[in-house]
Amino acid sequence: MCKICLAKSETRMGCEPCQRPKIERHTNALLRTFSLPEARSREIHFDIVGPLPPSDGYINLLTMINRFSR
Repeated sequence: MCKICLAKSETRMGCEPCQRPKIERHTNALLRTFSLPEARSREIHFDIVGPLPPSDGYINLLTMINRFSR
């Protein structure tokens, strides 16, 4: 990190030039094909997103996708 980022205690992530070398791009992932489910609610995908800035005391987000209606 640069001297400015080290001097500021509230800047945990650093400035943009300090963050650029840390970026990793994963472009070589293989995509899978899924068969279509026979009925709704047979396959549901869950994911937790976070931590996010607090909202009413919550910092995570639960996402759900029903593959049948997708």
